[in-house]
Amino acid sequence: RRDRRARRRPRGRQPMTDGHTLAALALRRLGITNVGIHIGDGTLGWPPDAPYDAIIITAGAPKVPDKLLTQLSPNRGRLVIPIGSLEDQRLFLYEQRGDQLTEQHLGPVRFVPLVGRGAWGATTENGHLA
Repeated sequence: RRDRRARRRPRGRQPMTDGHTLAALALRRLGITNVGIHIGDGTLGWPPDAPYDAIIITAGAPKVPDKLLTQLSPNRGRLVIPIGSLEDQRLFLYEQRGDQLTEQHLGPVRFVPLVGRGAWGATTENGHLA
């Protein structure tokens, strides 16, 4: 039997209420009750529960949002994030060990844009980047 509960209380950050609703419904259907979802700017992370052992970003950013790096656990905290232009991105793994941050290139990728203060900025009403 597979245990569907996460070991710790992970957090999800959704930029739109529609995404929040869909994620909450999916988690409820799977019987996962120990995950928190917050609506807001994902480039800012979620400081109240930091530090994190792992942060995974599933949208491409022009650079690593500094706020996410500051929320990594100093004891091997990891951040996986696609970095690059809107058309050409590379997946990176950042790992914090004490005061040392390492960067490892994992390969070429293409994700939707990460929208927020620490990335591509806002979108217009029709969904295009402003």
